[in-house]
Amino acid sequence: MTPLLRGLVVALAAGGAILGQAGCSNPTRPSPPPPTPALTLACPSAVVVGAAPEVPAPVTYPAPIPSGGTAPVSVKCSVPSGGAFAAGDTDVVCTATDSATPPHQASCVFTVSVRQEFTVEASRFLAFGDSITAGAVEYNDSVASILEIERDKAYPTVLRDLLAQRYPRQDISVLNAGYQGEPAGCALGASFCGASRISRVIDESRPHALLLLQGVIDLSEGGLSSVSQMLDGLKFMVRDARRRGVTHIFISTLLPQKPGSRAWAMDAIVPANARIRDLAASEGVYLVDAYAGMVGQEAIFIGKDGLHPTPEGYQALARIFFEAIRDRLETVVTTPGGVQRTLDVSAAGPHVEVGPQFRRPPVRLR
Repeated sequence: MTPLLRGLVVALAAGGAILGQAGCSNPTRPSPPPPTPALTLACPSAVVVGAAPEVPAPVTYPAPIPSGGTAPVSVKCSVPSGGAFAAGDTDVVCTATDSATPPHQASCVFTVSVRQEFTVEASRFLAFGDSITAGAVEYNDSVASILEIERDKAYPTVLRDLLAQRYPRQDISVLNAGYQGEPAGCALGASFCGASRISRVIDESRPHALLLLQGVIDLSEGGLSSVSQMLDGLKFMVRDARRRGVTHIFISTLLPQKPGSRAWAMDAIVPANARIRDLAASEGVYLVDAYAGMVGQEAIFIGKDGLHPTPEGYQALARIFFEAIRDRLETVVTTPGGVQRTLDVSAAGPHVEVGPQFRRPPVRLR
């Protein structure tokens, strides 16, 4: 190697050492940005609205909270906050959508429950009548017709349970004043009938409402010729109850019958019921059309003797009376002043319950 070439190699080596000491080595690449967190959506807890003044009810609920995803993120719900909710439970489905390409979505579900609270204008009921009111149960599967009074299956007992379930804040009572074998009107010279008994029963029980189902014994004894006796007895009982301060009077048509050992008045039932409907209209009392509600289902509702209901029949009869009472005497518990308001629960805690007194957290009504 020539002296010139050897000098050049030494110079290059020295330059490299200097560069290395100066930190001019190859630079490293920067770290990539962290990944975008997955999009999630948190819905509010269940919302319960008690004593809504009317339905559908407008309800304002806390906004669902999105996290993650690419901003901005939009949220839409199947029923918006402040929207109208029907009575019962409504599942609200909310979906968050971010701005990624393509966009990501996340969903959640919560329930809004709207309850209505009801009250009934009467709390003491008097069920007056014969063995059908007393609870004489007849079965279809027995070999012989064995008629027994079963108070737990009687329509007044079943009716009391229905009323208590519907109006839990009220002390509901239904007195069973059924008397087996008793006609509505007294035959000439007789004193055994509903018309002669009702005054004492009303004075002793002081009911708010009278439930009157009687007259089939009159027809069983005299057929069509006894319709006038039946009507006279029913009219006397209606007017006597009114004189004695009974506010609400319900009178029922007679039940349908089917062939059997005690179906002695099948031909008289329809014309007698037409007269009972006329009586209810003329006297201005509430009609309970038990015949219309049970006819065509005698095989299920009427027992082997053709006259007395089965347990299923008593359930149906109680339901018919219940619906008549509900339709005539029920009112909805409303907010003070009776003005419809937006139920705002948007600032409440994780489980929201809105309604009248003793509800927590408090509600802002606007």
